[in-house]
Amino acid sequence: MNQIKKLYLQFFGSCLLLLFVFLGYLIKFYPNNFIIKIFDTKLFNLIYNSTFNKILFKKITFLGNPETIAVFCFIILIILLLKKQYLESIYLFLNVAIVGGILNQLLKHIFYRQRPNVTHLVAAHGFSFPSGHSMGSMLFFGTLACLFIYYLRHYAILKYIISSILFILAILIGVSRIILGVHYPIDVICGWFISTGWLLLSYPIYRNYRFVRDFKNIRKD
Repeated sequence: MNQIKKLYLQFFGSCLLLLFVFLGYLIKFYPNNFIIKIFDTKLFNLIYNSTFNKILFKKITFLGNPETIAVFCFIILIILLLKKQYLESIYLFLNVAIVGGILNQLLKHIFYRQRPNVTHLVAAHGFSFPSGHSMGSMLFFGTLACLFIYYLRHYAILKYIISSILFILAILIGVSRIILGVHYPIDVICGWFISTGWLLLSYPIYRNYRFVRDFKNIRKD
C-alpha cells in the first residue's frame, strides 16, 4: 500500500472517530439537545413505525447477534490457523473480540444511555449507545472484506463485489436494530463510525506487516 493511500485511509478513519467523540459527547452531557431531539427521536419514530418487513429484519439482526458472530469468528479463526495465517488470525481476533466485544461494553457503561421506550420486537439487554450489533457486525464483516480485498487483489471486480456485499450486510444489520425498536439511529450510526474508523486506521498497519512477511517469504524461496 502506497503512503498516500495509507494517509487518506487513516485521515478518514480519524474523522469518523472524531465524529463518534462529538456525538458521544452530546449523548453523555446534552441528551436533550437539538440534534438528539429533532434528528434522533424523529428519525427513530419514522423508521420504527414504517412498513418494513419485521420478520425479514429479525432474521437479518440474528446475523449480528454476539453469539452468531462468535460462532462465525471461531470457525474462520480455525481455518486461518490451520492455514498458518497467524497475522490474519490476530487481526480478526483483535477487531472482533477486543474492539467489537470488550470496548463496546466499556463504552456502553460510560455513556449509560437507555434504549428506546417502545415495544422491542427482539430481546435486547444492557445499554443502548453505541449499538453492539452495528459495531460488532461492521468489525466482523468489515475485517473479512479487508482480507478479501488483499487476497483477491489481482481480481479487481470480484474483490469489490464480495467486499460490497459484506459491508451492505453490516449496514442492514445496523438498520434492523432501529426497525426492531432496540436502538436509536445515533446508536447505530456511532457504532458504524467507531468500527469503520478503526478499520480504516488499522488496515494499513495490517497491510504493512503483511507486505514485510510476504517479502521475507520471497527471499527465503
